[in-house]
Amino acid sequence: NDKKRREVQLSIPTVQPDVIVLHDEHWTDSHRFKEDKLRKKAMTNLLSQAVAAGVKDFYYMTYSAVGQDKVRPARVDEAKARQYAREKRCRAGEKGGISFTIIKWHVLTCPGIDKGKCPHKAHGFFDVLPDGNHPSGPAGRWLSAQALAVIAGDVAHHLLRPLGY
Repeated sequence: NDKKRREVQLSIPTVQPDVIVLHDEHWTDSHRFKEDKLRKKAMTNLLSQAVAAGVKDFYYMTYSAVGQDKVRPARVDEAKARQYAREKRCRAGEKGGISFTIIKWHVLTCPGIDKGKCPHKAHGFFDVLPDGNHPSGPAGRWLSAQALAVIAGDVAHHLLRPLGY
């Protein structure tokens, strides 16, 4: 994971993207926002590098939630991401600021999470996440399209706001 993380970090100044989308644990070996200082430091380093490269929007997608054992951890992941964004005062438009948006992927993969139930069958698919974690097949294409639509709509909104729209 260190090699992959370095490759991503090296690509940011070269590519200079306007947007970065990060899906859960891919930013550190030990995933999720917990109290551990090393995890927060890894995210802070990534965001600092993103700001330096001119990234305007950062999207953090919570991890997948299918199965009863993932209900509570998914909620904790979202809460920790929100806490981190508040602590770091992630705000677009401020000098050196970045928009930090949390996409509730766990709610998309488990529409019954508010009721404490995360069955494998959701959105008309027999198995919304075939391996319990990763989107694939028709359900995966549908889930990915939904997430991409949310991100594209939000980015368009951010781009049009300075123009008065």
